[in-house]
Amino acid sequence: MKIGVIGMGEMGGTLARQWCQSGHQVRVANSRGREAARAFAAEIGAEAADIYGAVAGAEVVLLSLPYPTVALLPTDLFALAAPDVVIIDTANYYPDVRDQRIPELDAGISAP
Repeated sequence: MKIGVIGMGEMGGTLARQWCQSGHQVRVANSRGREAARAFAAEIGAEAADIYGAVAGAEVVLLSLPYPTVALLPTDLFALAAPDVVIIDTANYYPDVRDQRIPELDAGISAP
């Protein structure tokens, strides 16, 4: 299976490593670009990509980013994605731990 992973932190990095070990074709990317992903990709047997390269041709795309960062992704990111691509989003809101507070979420609104 062709899998694109955007975000190489604990969750994204762990899943990317497991998918590579299971024989999947994995592309990894982060906000700092392809060069920043190269060392980790080589370590786990994946291909380094930018975020567009992680999406292009993937059957599954994992978004594993801090919740506030998801809103900053380019609106055309999935333009090259297959119409039936599966998107897995592991973003969770961790106020005062990792993320800045988002008043709308704190007030109970599900999406800002």
